[in-house]
Amino acid sequence: MVDSSLVVAARKCADLTQEEAALISGISTDSYRSREQNPGDFRVREIEKLASGISKPAREILKNAFTSIFLE
Repeated sequence: MVDSSLVVAARKCADLTQEEAALISGISTDSYRSREQNPGDFRVREIEKLASGISKPAREILKNAFTSIFLE
């Protein structure tokens, strides 16, 4: 299970609002908010877009959030 607090932490580390993160991810703000609360609903392409649009430290947090799926 993906820890939603890590997804939020990655966005905040990148100094982005939910609206800005949604724009980078290519989805609506409402969809982004929903996915941030339920990160398992993110599509791979959305995560790729988000990761490519944020800073390296924020990418590391995001990576840790989603790699946790495979470590449990």
